[in-house]
Amino acid sequence: MATSSQPRALVHSDWTDARIRSLLGTIETAELECKSGRALGWPVGKNHERAMAEVSKDITAMANANGGVILYGVAEKGGVLSDIDGVDESLMNVDRFENIVLSGMSPSLPDLRIYRIQIESKVVYVLEVPRSPSGNQASDGRYYRRRNRRVDVLEDWEIRELMHRSSRAEAAVELVSKTLDRQGGSGHTCELIAAVANRGSVRIQQWRIELRIPTEYLEDPADDPVHVQKGDHGYVTERLVRRSAGAHPVFPGDSFEAMRIRFVVNDRLHDREDNVPLAVDWILHADDMAPRTGSVLMRQLHQF
Repeated sequence: MATSSQPRALVHSDWTDARIRSLLGTIETAELECKSGRALGWPVGKNHERAMAEVSKDITAMANANGGVILYGVAEKGGVLSDIDGVDESLMNVDRFENIVLSGMSPSLPDLRIYRIQIESKVVYVLEVPRSPSGNQASDGRYYRRRNRRVDVLEDWEIRELMHRSSRAEAAVELVSKTLDRQGGSGHTCELIAAVANRGSVRIQQWRIELRIPTEYLEDPADDPVHVQKGDHGYVTERLVRRSAGAHPVFPGDSFEAMRIRFVVNDRLHDREDNVPLAVDWILHADDMAPRTGSVLMRQLHQF
C-alpha cells in the first residue's frame, strides 16, 4: 500500500447507491462481507481499540483468502445483507478510517481502495480488498484467513504456504451471461459462460471446474440432482463438471472458456429470486492450488 500521505478515499468508481441497494437480500460470501456502522461507532477508549483491531483482522483475513469487498455501514441478519444503517461520521470520518486501515496491516496492500458512498442521509464505506500476494499480518501480530463467513487464525504451516503463494498456481472462475433471445414478458433464453482465469504468476497445466446451477432454470436437467441449503432456503441444482484436456496451458493473465450452459428466465423465477437466494456455485481445482469456491446469484447474471 502507498503511504498514508497518499489518499485512498476515492469518489469515482463503479460503486453507487443503487449498486449497494441491489445487494440487500444477498448472502455474505468469502468475498463479500458487510459490517454495521456500529462497528466503527466507538469513541476513543478500550472499545475503540478492540473495534479497530477487528477492522485490521477483517481486512487481512480477506486479503489472505481471495480478496473481496467489505461494506461498512450495511447491517446483516443471519448472514444476509439486511439494512443500510450508515457510518456515524461524527465518530469515524473517512480520513481517520483511512489512516486506521493503512496502519492496521503489514506489509502494505498497494491496490486496496476505499470509497465513500452517500446514500440519502447515510454514508457507507466500501473497501475493495485485493488478494495478498504473500500474506498480511494483522495489528495483533496474527495471520487470519476468511473461509466463507468465518475468520480463522492461521497455523504455522498455513502461514508458510501463504508466504509462497506467488510461486503456486492461482486461478478463479469467471461467470458471464448473455441473452440469446427475448420472448416478451414470457421469458428469456440466456447462455452462461464459465471460464478458468489464471490470476497468478505461473502457468496452469491441469484444472477441473464444477458448477452447480439451479435446475429451475434448465430446460432439460439431468437425473443427478444436488440439494443446496442456504440459510432457511433450499433448492435443487444440477452438477456440471469439466476438466482440462490436452497440452493447452493457461498462462498468467489469460482465461480459458470451460463451458457454456443455456438457461431460461421467466416471470415466475424473477418473483422467486426476490425471496430465495438462487445462485450458481462453483468449485475449482488447478495444479497445486488449494480448491477454490465461489457463488454468484442468478439475478446478478441476467439483466432485464
